[in-house]
Amino acid sequence: MKKLIGIAAAIPLLALGVSAFTLPAASAAQAAPTAVITTTGTIQLTNMYLNLDVRGNSSANGAVVQVWQPTGGAAQVWQIMSDGTIRHNGLCLDASGGGTKNGTKLDLWACTGKSNQQWNTKNWRVTNTPTGKVVNDAGYGGDGTQQELWANTGTSNEVWSVTPVPLGCALAYPNAGSEATGAWTPQTVPNQGAVITGNPNTSPVVSVQFRVISDGYIPVYQITQQVGLNASGVGTIWVSSTETGLLEDDNINGTLVCVATYGS
Repeated sequence: MKKLIGIAAAIPLLALGVSAFTLPAASAAQAAPTAVITTTGTIQLTNMYLNLDVRGNSSANGAVVQVWQPTGGAAQVWQIMSDGTIRHNGLCLDASGGGTKNGTKLDLWACTGKSNQQWNTKNWRVTNTPTGKVVNDAGYGGDGTQQELWANTGTSNEVWSVTPVPLGCALAYPNAGSEATGAWTPQTVPNQGAVITGNPNTSPVVSVQFRVISDGYIPVYQITQQVGLNASGVGTIWVSSTETGLLEDDNINGTLVCVATYGS
């Protein structure tokens, strides 16, 4: 067949009474779909109450993946992605050096799409999908143990659970950190803010409502704002003193809370 095609190509088409034509260009290969976050949350060694943690919250290749007691900090927040990767600080959970043997250390590395970065969190395991081996805490508990790849033995040092980060709204007072609720008295806090955490894949925009609750009732005056979540699922909003004045004018003593819902 190759020989016949070669001969035909050597004969001018017009000499054969065939109109010349141009073959359509081959369509470009479709780009791989962009990975999106399916879950943002913590990954906990369930029976030992230790969280999967990045040492020093590093964003460098080779960062050590360890276990540590729950801290509520950023070093323990992971993104489980639609492409089978598990990410932190923009890097992928990685079996070091592409290893598949028992005892291969786990670290963070730039996402390559290779099999040593493919995981699933089914059946109470964090499993390297191509090999069937799982994330294993060789130290059987204790802060700071680097995690390893190991055969699935069913022992307690291989039992993990994922807890999604809820859509949260924490009040943020000027120069006073953040907390869930705060005592409210008229003219107490002229500027009020909130830090919102959620899953930007659910909705990149969150509606935030500030309310004053007194004696179980919600006053008429409520302030609603929209805030965008960044790629890590965090958004911050500040409400001006003019807007908080609507609440202050009610002259109500009570508790100030913020409530967040997905969507604008």
